[in-house]
Amino acid sequence: MARHIARRQTAATALRFVQEKDYFDDNLNRTVPHPGHPDVPATMRAAVLKRKDQMALETLAVPQLDPDQVLVQVAAVGVCGSDVHYYEHGRIGDYVVDHPLILGHELSGRIAGVGSAVDPARIGRRVAVEPQRPCRTCKQCKAGRYNLCPDIEFYATPPVDGAFAEYVTIQSDFAYDIPDNVSDEAAALIEPLSVGLWACERAGIKPGSRVLIAGAARSASSQPRPPVRSAPPKSTSRISPTTAWPSPWNTAPPTP
Repeated sequence: MARHIARRQTAATALRFVQEKDYFDDNLNRTVPHPGHPDVPATMRAAVLKRKDQMALETLAVPQLDPDQVLVQVAAVGVCGSDVHYYEHGRIGDYVVDHPLILGHELSGRIAGVGSAVDPARIGRRVAVEPQRPCRTCKQCKAGRYNLCPDIEFYATPPVDGAFAEYVTIQSDFAYDIPDNVSDEAAALIEPLSVGLWACERAGIKPGSRVLIAGAARSASSQPRPPVRSAPPKSTSRISPTTAWPSPWNTAPPTP
């Protein structure tokens, strides 16, 4: 199972651990309710990275809620390149997996419970999750640049657990409602898509722009498409991807 996860290096892959019941012990007691939410079990299944190249499927306690948080029952999770790095190398720069870690940060799901400061009407809503928790008090946060918060906590970045589990918690305003015509898998891709949209905005890419994509993996090659697709018919765009050959992402040489 762990090798299977490591090889699926695309954010378009949806992992449905809730449905993979053959991998778990069906004799586990999952009838005890979660404190404060009788419809939620007290335990959950999770794929845990124990150390480099070793993952295990375990039963853990469902996380407790802070007052401003929601409890999300995970529906779909993408596999990011960072997940693969942590699995294959056990670290990314200064972030080292020295304790068991749940990977995964591209996710969607359904709100199954809410903290004491959150409107109970949110229960049952389908959401896409922005998988981070800034401090909200530092200079960067107060300037609206919370992505630069020096104390930010990000899913699946040691020591913060991620979303290869049945349930996760997140601040309510970082769980965004999604419409019924957006699938769980598509909603899980909103997080990597937002990275591409922000990159296009910073680079000033507009309909009709010519762009060079350095690296033609599936996630990277999908990023400029939204602004390109919004171009009127008379405004053509040229996209030139580059990649090493042979490439694991292609089964035939790229066409000129």
